[in-house]
Amino acid sequence: MSAATETGATLVTETMATTVGEILITHGGTGERSPLVYFHSSGGERGDAEVAEFLQLFSQDRRVFAPMLPGFAGSEGLEQIDDMEDAVYHTLDVLDRLGLDAANPPHLAGQSLGGWLAVEIAWRHPERVRSLTLLSAVGLHVPGHPVKELFGRKFDELAEDVFADQSYPTAAAMHGLGALSPRDLAAVPFEMLRPFYESMAAAAKLGWNPYFHNPALPRRLGRVTMPTLVIVGRKDGLVPNAIGEEYARLIAGARLEYVDEGSHMLTLEHPQVVARLMNEHLGG
Repeated sequence: MSAATETGATLVTETMATTVGEILITHGGTGERSPLVYFHSSGGERGDAEVAEFLQLFSQDRRVFAPMLPGFAGSEGLEQIDDMEDAVYHTLDVLDRLGLDAANPPHLAGQSLGGWLAVEIAWRHPERVRSLTLLSAVGLHVPGHPVKELFGRKFDELAEDVFADQSYPTAAAMHGLGALSPRDLAAVPFEMLRPFYESMAAAAKLGWNPYFHNPALPRRLGRVTMPTLVIVGRKDGLVPNAIGEEYARLIAGARLEYVDEGSHMLTLEHPQVVARLMNEHLGG
């Protein structure tokens, strides 16, 4: 499978062998600039579909990679991933197989759950990360500002928390599902809903307890020494802005930016805005 636009190179999606099984990965791009790796959110947005426009904005002058974690989009190996630490070492294996080691460190960018994954890699192995971009990232607990409940929500309620524009195609589809009676929803072919339920199951394994944070992370962020950009949507109804602000406070030299009209899924609703904010950060 592939996706292409006039703004960037063709993106190719294929399977890749890892120590836990085959995973799905989207990649593409050319150029001399340092590569960019994007880590998806709990929603499991795919690089050849939902975030293709965002990735292609960087693919004219650098290689881009978007691996799917085990349990998301059919990637194998979830039974071997018990927590975020397992996900970190699985991802380091993926980076090694891509040739993105300490001699060729990539820029890491992560949305929500993916931002948490990126920062957990960054404090453990700062030599493996050229720069860090956290987009609506979870991973920290800020008293009085909890991450809102993700699991077991009605589709339409969740859409209102993660999208600013309720007419955005994914949000509109979620509202359509939310309007169905239990009987009508049960009649929807399971294959249509499978990606969502599988993503929620995989996200729960990584973030159920403690709920989407690492209690030790605030003490570790002093090890994050690479340039860091924190981006939050002012209208985010799932992850409070206070969490992004705390990341920016605890990571030395971090730059904090707000997307005024953005909610949680920034790379879907505002790919051009996010790319503009990231451009100087990535060095071109």
